[in-house]
Amino acid sequence: MRTIENSPALKARARLLFEDSEAQLASALRDSGLDDEPARVTAALISSVYQLLARELSTRLLAGDKPAATRKALRALATVGFRQLRQGIR
Repeated sequence: MRTIENSPALKARARLLFEDSEAQLASALRDSGLDDEPARVTAALISSVYQLLARELSTRLLAGDKPAATRKALRALATVGFRQLRQGIR
């Protein structure tokens, strides 16, 4: 993780992977019947939760946090993030 964090090229590649995943998700949502704009917004919102989880994992790994604590924190973030997406952000 430290290698990625210290490399602008690797960080850029990771960002491109997230962007590609988001575009693929938007495409799948359009294929399922959503119009373009709602598909793109929905994909971006879902992707943002995954990006938050990836950043949190990286931060905790670099800090040397214990695996159990990391799992608990990631589970809590995922639960809140995806619950808010399902229910609408309040």
